[in-house]
Amino acid sequence: MALIKNECPEVYLAFEKTLANPPIERPLGHTGGKESDFFEVQLSEDEVQDLIDILFEHEAAAVPQGDGAGFENEAIQAREASRIAGLVDEWNKLNVE
Repeated sequence: MALIKNECPEVYLAFEKTLANPPIERPLGHTGGKESDFFEVQLSEDEVQDLIDILFEHEAAAVPQGDGAGFENEAIQAREASRIAGLVDEWNKLNVE
């Protein structure tokens, strides 16, 4: 969230406001703790695009560069890039609908 707070404060405030409210009702059969709660976030199309742009930039920055930083470091970078890519994909789906 710090990334969003610094680069897109209006989106951060929308998330902060949303997370201050109770989560929406979970679907039947949903398991998991508080970290898997569902929330409905209200963002404009421009805010969604700003969020996608930020995530995409950070996905690209997280891709291992093969700079000899070591296998373990590159593996961590690859996992982070993959995690961010998943977020980019999910927000892109919402942006199209």
